[in-house]
Amino acid sequence: MTGTKILASIVVMIVITSIVSAVLIMEPPSQQRKRKLDTRRVNDLQNITRGVETYWKRHKAIPPNLNALSKDPGSDITFTDPATSVPYGYEVTGSKSYKLCATFETDSSSNELQPYNGLGIWGHAANLQCFEQTLSCVKSGRCD
Repeated sequence: MTGTKILASIVVMIVITSIVSAVLIMEPPSQQRKRKLDTRRVNDLQNITRGVETYWKRHKAIPPNLNALSKDPGSDITFTDPATSVPYGYEVTGSKSYKLCATFETDSSSNELQPYNGLGIWGHAANLQCFEQTLSCVKSGRCD
């Protein structure tokens, strides 16, 4: 074997090894899609939380439902699941607390690359998950 053939064989082996490694490391496209949808769900719930906080500042009350929140001036929040178009769950649980619910397709603890993995309340299992929320003013002691 000549030096050129040996070098060509080494390059081919490196390319094949790289392709096989990439296939083994990467998730299938269907799993990637599920993770992206779950990331969107978390973002939507975070936006709803910010909307509830803004509503509280304007009205000194938690919105009774998501419809009331959607009618608040300046509201540009998604209130439905990106895959099913089913509204997210929302329930007032107290004068300064509420619950948000969404159905997730993945378990956030199974992938350390997820942006919300291990970050407080937004971690979730692969099913219906509800998040108890309390107004930030309660946490800071400044709800007046």
